[in-house]
Amino acid sequence: MQIDKKKIATIVSCLALLVLLPVGCNAYFTWHYKRMAQPLIDFVEQYHKVTGKYPKTEQEIGYDNTQQNVGPFYILIDSTQYNVFYSDEHGNLFLYNSKKGDWEHVGK
Repeated sequence: MQIDKKKIATIVSCLALLVLLPVGCNAYFTWHYKRMAQPLIDFVEQYHKVTGKYPKTEQEIGYDNTQQNVGPFYILIDSTQYNVFYSDEHGNLFLYNSKKGDWEHVGK
């Protein structure tokens, strides 16, 4: 029995594509949503720098997210911290913690 190297290479390439495509798409959308949330984080930080306090709502700083159903959304935790969060198209929840200054995946 003779092995056709071209067929094997094609099959391996297709399998690799099937595995890598979802991983790449997930990484892109995670990056995209974080990038979309950055202006809100910047507005909140500018407001805090000017007033010395964090806004109670995103409307207080003139941020309108009514057109977006996945986020980013803002929530004031207490006088020293806030969270910005969004949900991706799969229902995963990502949270920016101002105290930590970092994002975390908190699941579905």
